[in-house]
Amino acid sequence: MTDLIRSAIELVLGPFDALLSAVPLQHARWFALALLLIPALATLRASREFVFRGAPDQKPWRDLRIWVWVVILPYVLIYALAP
Repeated sequence: MTDLIRSAIELVLGPFDALLSAVPLQHARWFALALLLIPALATLRASREFVFRGAPDQKPWRDLRIWVWVVILPYVLIYALAP
C-alpha cells in the first residue's frame, strides 16, 4: 500500500521536484527572502486605524506592524546569512 502511495506522489510531484532541483540554491534563497520581505514590507503601509481595529487601546505592544517584523526577522536573517 505504501509503495502505491509513494508511486502516486512521485508521479504527481515528480515534475515539480525536477523543476525545483534545476534552480540554483542562491536563486532559491533570494526567492525565499522575497516571499518573506514583500508581505512584511506591505504591513508598513497599513494604516494605524486598521492595525488597531478592535484593540482596547493603542499601546505599542498591540501594533501588529511591529509583531510582523519580530516574527519574520529571524527567518530573514537565516536566509540572508546562511552560507
